[in-house]
Amino acid sequence: MKYCPKCKEIMSLKQIDNQLFYVCDSCGYKEPYDTSNLYVDVVREERVLVLQKDTTAEPTVKVECPKCGNDEAYTWIVQTRSGDEGGTVFYRCTRCKYTWRVYT
Repeated sequence: MKYCPKCKEIMSLKQIDNQLFYVCDSCGYKEPYDTSNLYVDVVREERVLVLQKDTTAEPTVKVECPKCGNDEAYTWIVQTRSGDEGGTVFYRCTRCKYTWRVYT
């Protein structure tokens, strides 16, 4: 989470002309986002933006990685659709770091 240095409101991450920026919806201030920690996953021909994060604190489950066949992955759930629908379960392989998702 990032706060605007001008008005102290929460800034959101937006794509403008194929670049990512933190943008303040209140005052319009924007600054470039450091894209060195981004991971883009293509699932079902959709582009899914997953901010790279340290998953070592996440719980692990026994699930087979579709990329390398490893049987253990970190897991977390994100509410990516409306509130009355199930969350999206993300997995990241503990060996090759491949990330995939499953809608619940």
